[in-house]
Amino acid sequence: MLRSPEMADLAIIYQWENDSRIRAVSEFRQPVSAFAVEQYILSCHTDPFQSGQIRLMAVLKSSVAVVGHVDLFEVNALHRRAGIGILLEPEERGKGYATEILSMVEGWGSEHLGLHQLWCQIALPNPRSIQLFTHAGYTKIGTLKEWFRSNKTWADTVIMQKILR
Repeated sequence: MLRSPEMADLAIIYQWENDSRIRAVSEFRQPVSAFAVEQYILSCHTDPFQSGQIRLMAVLKSSVAVVGHVDLFEVNALHRRAGIGILLEPEERGKGYATEILSMVEGWGSEHLGLHQLWCQIALPNPRSIQLFTHAGYTKIGTLKEWFRSNKTWADTVIMQKILR
C-alpha cells in the first residue's frame, strides 16, 4: 500500500537521500541533513499542486515494512501532469512491487489529482526501469543526448510518457 511519510520513516528517507548510488542518478547531488528530512516530513502533507511534489511510502500490508517510495514531482495543475520516480530497497527488487506501485499511483493520481499524464526520465543504461515503464504502457517519446552527468561522464536520458484514461 501507499501512505504519506511519517516521522518513523526519517531514518530510511535520510539513508536514501544520502546514498551515493541513488544520488548518482538523481538531479539532487548534495547530502541532506536529518533536520531537512524531518522538515520535509512535517511539511509534506500540503497540496501537491501548491508544493509541486508528493512522496508516498510503499509499504507491505502484511508487515507494514517500507519497501520503497514513489515521488510525483513537477506536479502541474494546469496541464494535469507530473513526473514520476520510483525507488525500491535493493533486496525488494524483482518481486513485482514496482509494477504494483506504478499501477496504484496511476489510479490514485488520475482519480484524486485528476492527472492526465505521467512522465519519467531514465538515465541510460537502465534496462530494468525501461522494461518496467514499457510493460506499464509508457511510450518512449524521446532521447536527450548527454543530458545527465554522473562521475564526470555523460549519459543519454530517455523520456517516457503515459496518458492516463
